[in-house]
Amino acid sequence: MKYKNALDILPPDLVEQIQSHFKGGLMWIPCAKDHFRERNELIVSLVKQNVSVPEVARLAQVSERWVWELVRRSKNARTGTEQN
Repeated sequence: MKYKNALDILPPDLVEQIQSHFKGGLMWIPCAKDHFRERNELIVSLVKQNVSVPEVARLAQVSERWVWELVRRSKNARTGTEQN
């Protein structure tokens, strides 16, 4: 993740409004949920197509552990089971 200066990407009036709530420092702004849903579906799809987990993790810029977690969740969703 790369840091960006808010003044370089947001309108000045929006920066002022943010500053009225946040006095300074680092702020993380998450991506839209649709982005993660689509990415996660692609990860599971690639694993189902026999792309190796290390390769999928590298391509998606996530950990191998997260790839396995998504595969597990996908299997549980299909079978209607829930495991921790």
